[in-house]
Amino acid sequence: HTGIYLKVFPNSFILNDDKPIYRLDEKTNIVTAYGNPWSGKDDVSRNVSAPVKGLCFIEHGTTNEVRRLDQKEAVNRLINQVYRPENKNKLSTTLELIGKLIDHLPIYAIKCDISTQAVKNSYQVMKG
Repeated sequence: HTGIYLKVFPNSFILNDDKPIYRLDEKTNIVTAYGNPWSGKDDVSRNVSAPVKGLCFIEHGTTNEVRRLDQKEAVNRLINQVYRPENKNKLSTTLELIGKLIDHLPIYAIKCDISTQAVKNSYQVMKG
């Protein structure tokens, strides 16, 4: 699916194909994503950063749908995707950061087929 995004948006790139690192600057309320050396199965990662305008969870579907998640669903989806430390204090900090991400970013669920139209639809909805 990411291959289609890269073709539709030729100036785009994959920052990290698994779990990038996110940072919220509480002075500016800007969320930044950072590449890291711990990439996913395709081993794609760049040592760069980029501002984050929103997050999305992509699922295979037979129709192309994009919807913004409410806070409860966003928490449930994010908690399954982040590193969860066993230490209670560190886990508390992680949960606090998830809450801040949700407060500062729109979070979407995308159900789509593997088509150029699906990419264009999701972009149009998420750009606002």
